[in-house]
Amino acid sequence: MCGALESCSGGVCQSACTTSQTLCQPDAGTPYCANIVSDSNNCGACGNACVAWSSCLAEQCVCAGQLENCDFPDPPTKCVDLQSDTQNCGFCHRTCGACQYGRCINVLAANQTAYAILTDSNYVYWATSSTIVRAPLGGGTLTTLANGQAHVDGFVQDATNFYWTNGDLVTMSKSGGTITTIKTGVAALGMAVDANNVYWSDPNSLTVNSVPISGGTVTKLATTPYYPGAIAVDSTNVYYSTSGNGVFKVPIGGGSTTVLATTFGQSRTLATDGVYLYWADEGMGHLYRVLCAGGPLTTLSSAGASRILLKGPTIYWTPEVNNSNSFESTPVGGGGDTFLAQVGKGTPYGLAVENSVAYIASADGNVYSILYVF
Repeated sequence: MCGALESCSGGVCQSACTTSQTLCQPDAGTPYCANIVSDSNNCGACGNACVAWSSCLAEQCVCAGQLENCDFPDPPTKCVDLQSDTQNCGFCHRTCGACQYGRCINVLAANQTAYAILTDSNYVYWATSSTIVRAPLGGGTLTTLANGQAHVDGFVQDATNFYWTNGDLVTMSKSGGTITTIKTGVAALGMAVDANNVYWSDPNSLTVNSVPISGGTVTKLATTPYYPGAIAVDSTNVYYSTSGNGVFKVPIGGGSTTVLATTFGQSRTLATDGVYLYWADEGMGHLYRVLCAGGPLTTLSSAGASRILLKGPTIYWTPEVNNSNSFESTPVGGGGDTFLAQVGKGTPYGLAVENSVAYIASADGNVYSILYVF
C-alpha cells in the first residue's frame, strides 16, 4: 500500500509532489511536500527550519537584509544586528556594555564624577573635584594619583607631568608622587602648557599669565575687561577667549594683543594646529576656525558644539544644546557633522580621544569608553 501523498503507477509507489518538491515523511505526523530549495521550514532538508529573521535561499538559511550570520560557515543559530547587538557589536563576537550604530560603549569607571579628562598612549586620566585618577586605556584597575585636593582646576599635561590649580598652581609626575607648588595663590579658568611654561587665565585679576614650569617669575601677558576663559598655545602665541567678547592672541613672551574674532558666547575650549585656531561659541551654537595669522572667520558647524578636542584632521565635540549627551565630529576643513554616539546622561564634562577610542566624562558620574570606528 502506498503512503500518504503517494500514488501507484505501474506497480510502483510514486510521490504525488511536484518535480520541484520533496516528499517529507516525519517520524510523527503527516507526510507533506516541501520545496527544500526555498522553504524556510524545510531548508536543504525536510524539517530543517531557519531561525527568525532568516530565509531559505538555494537550500541555505540566509539572514535577512543587513542582519549577520555570526555562525558562518555554519547555518545561523541567530541573525544579529551588528549595529545594536551587545554580543556582536560592529563585528561578530565583540561584546560591549552597549552598542550604538556598531560602536562599542563600555563603562570604564563607575561613580567617578570627572570634570576633566586626558589620555596618553597608555592611560586615561581624569580629575574629580578632589582627586586625580588613572586607568589603563582598555580598562582595568583604577589608581588614585592624587587626593585631598581642595579642587582641581585647569588640569593639563605634558609628556611627563600634570599641572592644575587647587588654590595654588601645582605639578606632579604622571606616575604620581609628590605634588610640587609652582606658584601660590593662583586661580585659573583656562590652562595650557608647552615645553617651557604654564599659561593660565585668571578670573580674579582678569589677566592671562605665564610662569616657567620649574617655577619663577610670573609674566602678565594680557589684561582684559572681561573674564578670560579658554587658552591654547603654539610655538609663537597664546590664544585666549573672553566671556561674551571675543578670541585674542598675544605673543608667548608678551606684547601687543590681537583680536582674531569677535563672538558673543562662552568658549569652553580652544585648540590650535599652529595654522588655524578652533573653538565653539556656545552663544551662537557654532564651531569656528580662523587663521592664527588672522583673517576671515569660517563656520565649520552650526550644531551647538560646546567642548572640543582637535585630533589630527578631525574636531571631536560634545554639544551644550538641550543638555545633549551626544558625541560628534567635524573635519577641520568643514564638510558636515558626524554623529558618533550618545552616552551617559546630560552634557559631558570632558572628552579625550586615543587610538580611535573616545573617553567621555559624563554628568551621570561615570567615565565611558567608545570605540567609534569599526
